[in-house]
Amino acid sequence: MKIGIAYLEYSRRKGIERISAELADRAAQQGNEVHYHCAHWSDESTSKVHFHKVPTLDVFFSSKLISFAVAGKLSLHGGHYDVTHSYGTVVGCDVITAQSCHRAGMDIAGTLMKDSIESNVNFGIADRVRLCLEQQNFGKRKYKKVIACSNLVKRELMKYYRVPEHDIVVIPNGVDVKEFHPGNRERFRDGVRQEYGIKKEEIVLLFVGHEFTRKGLETIVRSLPILDDSRIKVLVCGGDRTEKFRRLALSLNVDQQVIFAGPQADVKKFYAASDLFVFPTVHEAFGLVIVEAMASGLPVIVSKNAGAAEDIIEDGKDGVLLSDPMNPEELAGHIRSLMNNDSLRTNIGLAARQKVQNYTWDHCAGKVMLVYREMTSMK
Repeated sequence: MKIGIAYLEYSRRKGIERISAELADRAAQQGNEVHYHCAHWSDESTSKVHFHKVPTLDVFFSSKLISFAVAGKLSLHGGHYDVTHSYGTVVGCDVITAQSCHRAGMDIAGTLMKDSIESNVNFGIADRVRLCLEQQNFGKRKYKKVIACSNLVKRELMKYYRVPEHDIVVIPNGVDVKEFHPGNRERFRDGVRQEYGIKKEEIVLLFVGHEFTRKGLETIVRSLPILDDSRIKVLVCGGDRTEKFRRLALSLNVDQQVIFAGPQADVKKFYAASDLFVFPTVHEAFGLVIVEAMASGLPVIVSKNAGAAEDIIEDGKDGVLLSDPMNPEELAGHIRSLMNNDSLRTNIGLAARQKVQNYTWDHCAGKVMLVYREMTSMK
């Protein structure tokens, strides 16, 4: 099968980039001829995928999106593929993967986050371009099949764009259970904790994400005075502006408990160094970090508003779900329960690891290939 895939970048360091890269590689490993059309690619030395440079205007992100939508479509058109697959940045492919519904995310950001410390949510030109691409792909039915990364995204596409349910197949994202493994604790735990001045007896709550406000960092910081335990450290991995959160922590007298590590290329080390993964996101289409933490054997406390939480986690068994991600009292209660019960914390971590064994990238790629075969049979 000759497959053409389009997305802005091929990489294993980001969300959609990693998802599309993992699936493209596995399709190629199965003997298919896979062509990846992108503006940039990296880590391709061991890949069997063929790469095609798509020229883009990189002055602004909005100009990059617009130029890629046009040039990417032209690039795909010349390939004479059995199946074409876009991750939303090119209109009119056979298969469109929705890793989110941007319109839904904007609605939620504008309403649920109005009382946060960063309530002045600003929607710019890039957001309007994304909405235009969504409208063309989903509203105008410029596809043959839609893959949604979660049932949450499926419902949002049906609600906002009236996509027929029979057009959508839900395929949860995968995780590399070899890369993210409980055994990493022995390799990396002590080194990372020493680097950030974390003592052995201290309890580390890990937060990973690049959008601190939407993903609930404020709730975590506000939970610290309620917990009133100086042993607790919050380790923040992600690239976002920290000033408002530093000021908030200082005003609550918990600034010594919050450590901003910045963006990390090798986040598996931080899972290994931590004791709990905490992710009270207001809205998350899926949440790769959730399944990465689970694969690492960490007990996770996550918002029920995350797609991965709804589709994968059984509350109280292999994870803990938050009803209100903006309620620091509720979060503090769950943290305290796990801190005070070693056996419960251990059992949830073990069950989490066991659960995600069924959500590997190979498993995910197998389901995507079934969709590709359906497309070729239709042609």
